[in-house]
Amino acid sequence: MRRNGVATKGRIIEAAIAMIAEDGEALAMRPLARRAGCSPAAIYQFFADLDDLGAAIVEQVTQDAVAELAPRLSPDLARENPVGFFAALMEGVVALQAARPETLCLVRPQPDGPRAALAGALREMIRGMVSDAFAQGCPETDAGRREEVLTIAQHALIGAMAGVPPRDAANRARYLADVSDLVGNFVARTLGPQPG
Repeated sequence: MRRNGVATKGRIIEAAIAMIAEDGEALAMRPLARRAGCSPAAIYQFFADLDDLGAAIVEQVTQDAVAELAPRLSPDLARENPVGFFAALMEGVVALQAARPETLCLVRPQPDGPRAALAGALREMIRGMVSDAFAQGCPETDAGRREEVLTIAQHALIGAMAGVPPRDAANRARYLADVSDLVGNFVARTLGPQPG
């Protein structure tokens, strides 16, 4: 019984994630139950409401995103090669979005609801990972200044990711390299040693 319940809860979460990945389909209990192969009452056995389900979606997707991105974002790379760090971050985000289409909400404006909550959580998770890497890699920099610079960098990256050429692999690679170069050099110049 317990194993069956865990499987049902997992199916519900995966069905909800799939619905979020499809731009045209809103997250609602009846369509979700149909997609998950259970009754709406079964959903309420695991989740109090859509907000509770949304929190489970955010937790699952951000765990998957951390697993994809964390190995790419080392403090050593942040310190020694900010351009390479941001190139690795952008390549990781593109790979994540290819594998998990629900993460496309990261760079698209979202109305209120589960997609907006997921987009906000993903942005915050990436901001935290980048901040941690630079805090560990560049501990001598002023924390307030570092956060200010990394916030500017994140806004630039999110804006740039919204304009990534979707199908042309050569142009996409060149575009990502140019953005990584621009953002990485900005961060390196701004956080690097300042002339005395």
